[in-house]
Amino acid sequence: KQNIQFLSQKKTISDKLKNNFSFLDLPYKIPMIVKPKDYNRDLETRNDILGGYLLNDLELVTPLIIKNPELKNQSVIEDKNIIFKMVNNISNVGFKINQQVLDFIMEYGLEYNLIIDPNFIHPLETIKDRNKLNLSEKKSLYSFLSKKHLEMNILGLADIFKYLAEFFIPVRIDNRGRLYCTADYLNYQSTELAKSLLLFSNGEKIEKTDTIAINYLKIFGANCFGNGFDKKSYSERVEWVNNNEENILNFKNGILINQAESKLLFIAFCFEYLNYKNSLNNNNSYFISHFPIQLDATCNGYQHLSLLTGDESLALELNLFPATDQDVPKDFYTFVGLKLTDYFKKKIIEIKEKKLTDENLESYEKLLKLNIHRKLVKSSVMVKPYNASLLQMVNYIKEHFSELIENKKKFYVLEGNNEIKVTNQDLFLLTKTINKIIYVEYPKLKKINSYLKKIAEICSTLNIPIVWALPSGLNVNQYYEESEAIRLKPFTYKKNTFKLAIGNKKINKAKQIRALMPNLIQLHSLDATSLALLTENFFNCSNSKVKNLYTIHDCFAVTGNNVEILINIIKFVYVQIYSDNNYLRKFDEGIIESIKLQFGKEVFNDEKKHIKFNGFDLEYPNIDSIID
Repeated sequence: KQNIQFLSQKKTISDKLKNNFSFLDLPYKIPMIVKPKDYNRDLETRNDILGGYLLNDLELVTPLIIKNPELKNQSVIEDKNIIFKMVNNISNVGFKINQQVLDFIMEYGLEYNLIIDPNFIHPLETIKDRNKLNLSEKKSLYSFLSKKHLEMNILGLADIFKYLAEFFIPVRIDNRGRLYCTADYLNYQSTELAKSLLLFSNGEKIEKTDTIAINYLKIFGANCFGNGFDKKSYSERVEWVNNNEENILNFKNGILINQAESKLLFIAFCFEYLNYKNSLNNNNSYFISHFPIQLDATCNGYQHLSLLTGDESLALELNLFPATDQDVPKDFYTFVGLKLTDYFKKKIIEIKEKKLTDENLESYEKLLKLNIHRKLVKSSVMVKPYNASLLQMVNYIKEHFSELIENKKKFYVLEGNNEIKVTNQDLFLLTKTINKIIYVEYPKLKKINSYLKKIAEICSTLNIPIVWALPSGLNVNQYYEESEAIRLKPFTYKKNTFKLAIGNKKINKAKQIRALMPNLIQLHSLDATSLALLTENFFNCSNSKVKNLYTIHDCFAVTGNNVEILINIIKFVYVQIYSDNNYLRKFDEGIIESIKLQFGKEVFNDEKKHIKFNGFDLEYPNIDSIID
């Protein structure tokens, strides 16, 4: 009966949307209409009990850890762990479609430019032979088609699931322990469109006198509106909502929607705020909220680094010190932008006053005129601690520029500033300067990067994996293998071929070095550890039977009454991880122990920190220079 009813609803929706949606490819993995199965382990047989979709372990085999084909061995969950509980708790959080937002998009989506017109045909689509398109045209077309396809599938699924009072989004983890939604398209780790359409299915009571919870709702609304208000103090954000309450409650007039930076989430906030204001007209002392309020970390990777190395000057710029509601949050990207501007000014003055010969003078002058702002440097600064290459960082910066060809030379111009034409060389100089500023301002970052690079080089030379244990009970195993590409031609009647990467069992030294920093410290292992500990504390401490939480790596969402609780838990978790410098020291001890187990205790000189084995004479880095 359930199957017949489900298919019947799909047919009705197809009929209703046939004039608006030209396609709806129902994905293989969609949200579940019943609670997912629990993942677990039978300690007697040592076999893992597979969870998630009901057919898992019956007609399909989907282990908890998502396999990474580049790794020689996958990570292992210890018997004593909090990972199974974390995954099961998050998977069991119920959701429902935000009907108000969905109806608004269906009615006003095109008017407010919230979605792509389903009937719009991209000009390049009319070209039958796609091989005639240049690289830029292909990128533009496929980007458009991909976004359109994604939007149609999200809306199509939302229109199906709006009939259900509750559905579930199962999750799995990767080899570093990070959580990923299993369902395609319609999930909270997807686009802003998907997030705006999701509510927690089980509402929570918020007392109308709970000004803290109400203020967090207002703060979230100001964050979604953006335009600089997301960088103001909490008090200023609350004040902005109060001053704009009339246009928020009457948001369909479009005044604020047209200005909002995150339009869809801002619309979702407006509906929630309207629901709250309407509840003031009834006699209840509380109102029921299903609305997820998102909390995002400040430069999360740098936060982890500052706490690991005890760098107080860096922590000061990352909002890790006590603050009041009146304090304006620090913005690290703005800080770096100001440092860049100051650096270019000083270099120009130095070159001119000392009459030096410097081929970069013209570049400095052009870069200074760009009026460098946080958005321009944000992505490149953010990926710096993850061992991103200069080329990768430059490519992030180029996303803010348009290409301009003059006299067969390529230039880059910022939108709205066509007078300043910079070259590829200028942008590489900008990126090198970002590196220089970060390492000069915070030398401990350079030290920890050098330490981890040396560890990866030693393990690669000895041809052993880099293994470390997380407090969550996950043993991470990093041994990336090189791969060889072979070209296949699947059809004899077509010229089309594709490449297939085949592992050759050799250690990929470059990948080992490049990946260790992000895997060990940044948005991966430590984020995963923080989440596991946070989830355990949140689900254990909440007095309510209703426990709503979802996570997008370093971003968490709860209802307004739990925001303050969540913030306090995050602080407690950071203290747990970093209070005694154990994380890096245990990692270091584990590497040394691994070397001794593989090659014998005599190969490692503990006093001199030296490795002598089979002709190798390797100096081992001193961890005390980082965490002294």
